Amino acid sequence: MEIPVIVEPHEGGWRARCRHPVDVSATGGTRYEATQALEAILRAAVSDPFTLLPLEVTPDKPWIASAGAIPDDDTTDAWLDAIAEYRRQRDADDQAANSALQPPV
Repeated sequence: MEIPVIVEPHEGGWRARCRHPVDVSATGGTRYEATQALEAILRAAVSDPFTLLPLEVTPDKPWIASAGAIPDDDTTDAWLDAIAEYRRQRDADDQAANSALQPPV
């Protein structure tokens, strides 16, 4: 028997719940702890062997949650500074190349 389990954030921790074969839920500090607590409750209530089958539902476009977000740390600041410096160098090179191509007035 496979038991679909919903694992969701709940009051600063996580809650794992299912409806079949019995309607039960359990909480824990992590997803794993909540799932383990639910499994313990189910093992006491269900005599047949079973496997928990956690279901993960993601948004249609999961990348949206992190789109435009970059970490705010020293490594990222150094990376952004390097990008800006590279852009300035390329712009200066482009201006020099354009100046060399234009005939004198």
